[in-house]
Amino acid sequence: MAGRRVARIRCRADAYLAPQVRAGISMLAQTGEDTLAPGLTRLADDLTTGRWHTRYAELLTLDTIDVGYRLLVSDL
Repeated sequence: MAGRRVARIRCRADAYLAPQVRAGISMLAQTGEDTLAPGLTRLADDLTTGRWHTRYAELLTLDTIDVGYRLLVSDL
């Protein structure tokens, strides 16, 4: 499920601005809004001014992207 979220959000960086989207991403859901606020403000500004697209347009052309998720399986 998480990979699907990243794939969807990769093409829609603005989705991170929605509280209901952040609530579905454990790292963001567990981080206080006061901690997230500066980054969310920068993201909103970058999206409004076009800076996000200038910096990260290459991501939109990729077929795959490694965002660091790993599944660990162990027999105990």
